[in-house]
Amino acid sequence: LKELLRERSDYADPLPLKELATLEEGELVRVVGMVAEKKETPGGHLVIKLEDPTGQAAVWVFRGKSEELWEKAAEVIPDEVIGVEGTVRSGDKFPRIVARDIVWPDLPMREHPTMAEEPVCAVLLSDLHVGSKMFLREVFERFLNWLEGKAGNASQRDLASRTKYVVVAGDLVDGIGIYPQQEEELYLHDIFRQYEEVARLLERIPDHIKLILSPGNHDAVRPSEPQPAIPKEVAGRLYELNSVMVGNPAWVSLHGVKFLIYHGRSFDDLVSILPGSSRNDIPSMMVRLLKKRHLAPMYGGKVAMVPEERDFLVIDEVPDVLHCGHIHISGLKKYRGVWAVNSGTFQGMTSYMRERGIVPTPGMVTVMDLQKNQPLVMRFA
Repeated sequence: LKELLRERSDYADPLPLKELATLEEGELVRVVGMVAEKKETPGGHLVIKLEDPTGQAAVWVFRGKSEELWEKAAEVIPDEVIGVEGTVRSGDKFPRIVARDIVWPDLPMREHPTMAEEPVCAVLLSDLHVGSKMFLREVFERFLNWLEGKAGNASQRDLASRTKYVVVAGDLVDGIGIYPQQEEELYLHDIFRQYEEVARLLERIPDHIKLILSPGNHDAVRPSEPQPAIPKEVAGRLYELNSVMVGNPAWVSLHGVKFLIYHGRSFDDLVSILPGSSRNDIPSMMVRLLKKRHLAPMYGGKVAMVPEERDFLVIDEVPDVLHCGHIHISGLKKYRGVWAVNSGTFQGMTSYMRERGIVPTPGMVTVMDLQKNQPLVMRFA
């Protein structure tokens, strides 16, 4: 992430934190570090503790000095990497920086999005939850009828005929033991039967359409991220389809258009810590992840992380489409040429959702025209 920040001309050569102690008071500096802590002082100001491999510093943001800077400081969360411009002050334990600006790795500006040369489409789905009593089978079968060219008006049938990919961003099945009393809401209590059932449904998708299947937190994979593909031992019939089984997250190129698929478990942590965030506007939260260039920037929350040599949750490339699910609410937003798409669900209201005030939008499917770089939401419920 530091290297992504260094791609900015103003942060090409950030000062190591250990060198702050050698500078004169009032000198202007730019530094890059990981946020170890953020707290509010008794006077209502914010102090952000930064770390890098060389040392630590305390970044002060004074309330009332700059509304724009204060809003940026409110967006800062633990464990993410940020850049800070400010003036040096001496401190008791660590050097202090009085902040003038805070930046994130962010995405570069792009004038021209990537487009496929052929008039093909990708259908974006997530959160089928087959096995749940709330799985909306009739709604999903209406979707399958459309994809088979048996339903819809002329324009909709044209979209179906041009569809070459179906991408599922996790939670193909409802799983077993995911939340308390889940067994009371299941019609299939065996994980193998759940995957057999979802395979039977997906078999109806025409053979010329490639399936890209990624897991979510309800699928039979480890709960820690990154997650491997759903194993063949559990879901063998899915491997017999015209499918590509990928992990979570996953990068795929569809006719040259680059997709980043992530189920979206980190939304549960971020909705409680990012100011102004809401489960009803997940695409805006996805944009924040694009700015931070990390799919799960906060550690120690509900998302368990596997310690790997490489952090596979860093958004080290620029996608054309970020496709997520998990929250069961359809939505999309464009940011710097990248489409953030949350693809909704095929599950109705559960007790878990009801307790958390989540109102799902089932049966809404996003169809991405890869030649025009244009999404269209179709409703089947």
